[in-house]
Amino acid sequence: MRQLLSLLLFASLQVLAADELHLYNWNDYIAPESVKAFEAQCKCKVVQDFYGDNEEMLAKLRALPTER
Repeated sequence: MRQLLSLLLFASLQVLAADELHLYNWNDYIAPESVKAFEAQCKCKVVQDFYGDNEEMLAKLRALPTER
């Protein structure tokens, strides 16, 4: 549970809109009930995108445009 809370706290720094939190995470890492509880407590919608292994994650992150 402590690891989950740390992850959600870190992810909350990635809020892109006032009502959405975009989270890039391992497949099946966070239980759907935990996501619903977080959404209710923080009054936001969690939008998740998943990856299956580190190579997939790195490829996707490298493909993102960079800000300068």
